[in-house]
Amino acid sequence: MNDDSTKRKFARGRSTVGTAAAIRQAVVKDLREISSLNKQKLVKPIDYENYVTKNRTLLHHDSLPDLLLFPHEDILQSELSRRLRTVNSSVPPNAFNEAQQLLARESIKSYTSKWNIIHFKYIAYSNGFQDLPKLGTNVDLSPQKFEIDVESESKEEENALKSHHMTVMKKGWLLKGPDSASESIVGFSRSFKRRFCYLKQQADASYVLEFYKDDKRAELKGSVFLDSAVDVSKTVRKVKLSFEIQTQDKADKAFHFFAAESEQELEEWIAALKKVIQGNDAALLERIRDKDANAASRGDSIRRSFEQSMNPELQKYARETDNMLAQQRREGRRKIFLLYPEVKKMLPSERKAEDSEHESDLFREQFGMRFVVQCDSFRLRLQANLAEDGQPERLDNPEPFFLTFALYDSGRGKKISEDFHFNPNSAEIRQMIPNDVYQPANNGTSPGGATSSLEFSSFLPDPITLEAQKMAIFSVMQPNQDVFLVVRIEKVLQGSISAALENYLRTTDQKTGTKIHRFMKGCCQRLGRYRMPFVWAARPLFRKYSQELDTTADFVVYKAECSRMCEEEIIKQLQDLRRTDKQRMQPIQGVVLKVNVSQLKPPLPLCILTPTLLAVRPFDETAKHAPTREVEEFVPEDGQSSNVYTTYVNHLYFHPKKLEI
Repeated sequence: MNDDSTKRKFARGRSTVGTAAAIRQAVVKDLREISSLNKQKLVKPIDYENYVTKNRTLLHHDSLPDLLLFPHEDILQSELSRRLRTVNSSVPPNAFNEAQQLLARESIKSYTSKWNIIHFKYIAYSNGFQDLPKLGTNVDLSPQKFEIDVESESKEEENALKSHHMTVMKKGWLLKGPDSASESIVGFSRSFKRRFCYLKQQADASYVLEFYKDDKRAELKGSVFLDSAVDVSKTVRKVKLSFEIQTQDKADKAFHFFAAESEQELEEWIAALKKVIQGNDAALLERIRDKDANAASRGDSIRRSFEQSMNPELQKYARETDNMLAQQRREGRRKIFLLYPEVKKMLPSERKAEDSEHESDLFREQFGMRFVVQCDSFRLRLQANLAEDGQPERLDNPEPFFLTFALYDSGRGKKISEDFHFNPNSAEIRQMIPNDVYQPANNGTSPGGATSSLEFSSFLPDPITLEAQKMAIFSVMQPNQDVFLVVRIEKVLQGSISAALENYLRTTDQKTGTKIHRFMKGCCQRLGRYRMPFVWAARPLFRKYSQELDTTADFVVYKAECSRMCEEEIIKQLQDLRRTDKQRMQPIQGVVLKVNVSQLKPPLPLCILTPTLLAVRPFDETAKHAPTREVEEFVPEDGQSSNVYTTYVNHLYFHPKKLEI
């Protein structure tokens, strides 16, 4: 096909390439040539071993071979015993000998062997200059003062002095006399007039004593500038309670007479005026010091003129002066690198303490947000009187109930913890189920109450003790607003759930409760080991926006339905609770469930059991109350929540999907 046929119509009409197109083509061509020229060649890294082998003689005669060669015995190995969180190890003593497969034996070793730690002997020299160990000696660095710092300090003192002078102010009524005492006593005493005097500081830091006709200070009658004041003293020659201010002018001295209305005011005015005069003297001394400093700078210029002089004696004097000043400067001098402030951050003693602290936390067992769940009470509105005829009234629940706590995440649609079983029944209600029929809920024990996998433990709680547990420690690795604490409440098998629940919601008559109690005694004798759903309750654990633990929320109780008590249905119902437009479940009344949820804070309880029923340090075996059990969390399978397995857990969780009869 001809090339012209493939071109667009307007392109075929053009005979030559335009100027802009030619410029673009030329620029692209030049850029390609420049990029090909500037392309760097790949350089292979130096083989360290080959380089050392080939240049052995050169390195042997080098003045600084330590900069190229690795030091001898740089790597050291040591062992660190495992620091168990529990009193005993979670691995049975004979597990290693009984293991048949090599994989099982090596796995058991990973839980029982000591930690092997590799120490780098010269790691202290791998950081910057400020972390070198040779700088770890205690160096007493005296504070260095420079001229600019001294000047700033003197200015601060001067400003502080000025601010202090500004506080020396006084105002009040005085009698102002004539400025000359040549008049007669009668005329002199009559010339005193009552004036409102005001002592203040002006913008130039000088003080002035102004006197007005009245306290409104509308009409100024005169003023006395105190920067030239020499002295202030009492005078009783002509008027009582009078004083005079002596000022020194260029020509001669002048006297200003005042009189107070009381002895106390006289003393206060004289003290204030003397304080001002003393401040003027301090300012005069400061000006003299400035003149001396200027004279010293002139002395430096004189020394430079000596050096430039042609007189050999003057030149010798200048050199001796320079040598003496240089020697004085070297006295008490410190190395410049020791003045670097970062040197004091990591001394060897502090580095060792940090390393030991880091070693003690190797592969520590990680937990999420931990909180304690404690069931305070479970009570029904319908109560039964358990007392015999003629005995005091004893009210209690008509039959035994069994509570199961667990955590659910409705956002991820998963159950995130194992079950914690709690028996809220009193001793008399528990006796309704015979011992040969009663089987405690499995809180880590086998159906018969045996602990075959825990025979090596020093503390073996019996099933009754486990049933008496009222507190559990839960952990959530990823707290969010979709996490719920769910309680499933079960009872002894009786019949339909609706019929059993109707008896408790219909009335609160004690006679009805006593009747139900007597009927359930027979059921417990025959069917005590079988359970049926009764009600269930849920509450959110964390606040909506802050993700903090909500300790004030209450449980909402709902009716249990056999077809909706599996795990998937419970998650669907929890998701509906978050949607206000799809809440089809109605809460029921008549069930009082009080559960305390609080964050776990130190100090920890002294009686804690792990999910494998191992005692946590420290453990008080003499405690009379039931221990607190940790509930296993089903950690999400992601990198953010994963951690190193440090404890051996011999648990097998069953997850029944469906049961058809």
